[in-house]
Amino acid sequence: MKLKIGMLVALIAIVGALYWLSVHSERVGMTGEQLKALGLVELPEPTDVGELTLVDQDGNPFDGSALHGRWTYAFFGFTHCPDICPLTMSLLKQVEQRLNETVDPSIARAFQGVFVTVDPARDDSETVREFIANFSPNFLGVTGTEEEISELAGKVAVGYTRIGSSDSRLEYLVEHQGHIVVFSPDGRCYGFIKPEHDTTQLVRIFLHLERKGRLAESAA
Repeated sequence: MKLKIGMLVALIAIVGALYWLSVHSERVGMTGEQLKALGLVELPEPTDVGELTLVDQDGNPFDGSALHGRWTYAFFGFTHCPDICPLTMSLLKQVEQRLNETVDPSIARAFQGVFVTVDPARDDSETVREFIANFSPNFLGVTGTEEEISELAGKVAVGYTRIGSSDSRLEYLVEHQGHIVVFSPDGRCYGFIKPEHDTTQLVRIFLHLERKGRLAESAA
């Protein structure tokens, strides 16, 4: 009996220590190696995407100003995607929920999820709106012309190509990269988060970036 109690006490101590280390690491930030292990690729210099002439899920102009003021996780995909797109958007939904449940509201509000279609031939504003409504009323959806989408994707190093018929009336798939594009609060492309993704990974990276941004502002 005493042995069992001792083991239980030891287990509680270990769990407590691991929790403290987790919380402490978020407060002091993570090293470059830790971030790299989590899949974050930080660009040597953030990329300015310039003035955008896209449209959002409500048909309103999307000039890039909506990217300002928050850390944005943007996923480039298509609404007819059978797997990776809905799965990734579901993860972004979970990130938003986790933040709303566990951190100060001012920190949670610094997160933004965005879906950018790479299939504008089928994904007009209405279709994109219906797609992102499955995940969060706060998420933004972006579409535009083939040329506009291709230009933005090129600026943030997202590659994609159609597989099958180019006729939008027919069924086809779009092969695309699975990383999440990270935009900093100044609207520039900060880097990427490589797959495989999970909620804890994405939350930890966001908390690090948000804290880093606040420290930079206070030091300015």
